[in-house]
Order: sequence, then C-alpha cells, then structure tokens
Amino acid sequence: MNIVEFPDVRLVAKLFEKEVSPTFRYFQKRNFDCIHNHVYTIILEDGGEPFGYGHLDPENDTLWLGIYLHPNYRGLGYGKKIMDLLISKSKGTPVRLTVDKNNYNAIALYTLCGFNVVDDLDKYLIMECKNG
Repeated sequence: MNIVEFPDVRLVAKLFEKEVSPTFRYFQKRNFDCIHNHVYTIILEDGGEPFGYGHLDPENDTLWLGIYLHPNYRGLGYGKKIMDLLISKSKGTPVRLTVDKNNYNAIALYTLCGFNVVDDLDKYLIMECKNG
C-alpha cells in the first residue's frame, strides 16, 4: 500500500471512474479540480491502482472530511488509517462529516475515531470530532 499526498487530479478521477458507492456523493456535484481547494487530500494505492480516498475541505472555522474505500478494501483497517491521518492533519480544527443514517459500518468507524452526532437530519447525520 502506498499513500499519495496531494494527488494529481487524474489519479483521483481514476479511482472514481469505477463504480462508486451511492453513499459517497462528494464528486456528484463537483469537478475533480476542487481538490486544489482542500487543506489535505490523499489517495491509497495498491500496485499503482487507487483504492482509497480522503480529504479535508475548509468551510469557515470547520473542516469537512470525506472518505471513500473501494468495497474490496473495506473492513481491513484502511478506513481507520485514512481517518487517523486526516484527523492528525486537522491541527485541532473541528472536523465534521455527513453520513447516511443507514450506513452503519461508516457510523461505527467514525464513532471509533472520536466523532459524535451533532445534528440529525432527515436522511443524514452530521458528526463532529473536536480533536483539539
């Protein structure tokens, strides 16, 4: 496994060319070039093939975290590795994320990483980690 920090847009696009879970909607309304506005972006690769993604996207005094893992790599500790790395890069700034209420595995991971529910919307939860 290789971690690529601040990856090229083409590498990010390569990961998302494949079928992506409907619960990861970040790039549905955004161009891949938006990664240039992130505080931090990573790709995980295996044999040169991207399989994981994470970012911290700034908004006012909060960083919004996004994470995606190809289904073949879930449950192997890579999600926690991405989360820990992103949280460490937040440097004490509160980190938030949204998650579908029925995405129980993701909610369990986020809770394990120190996130708590701060808002309960119709279909989504907003979770926050105050890591400072």
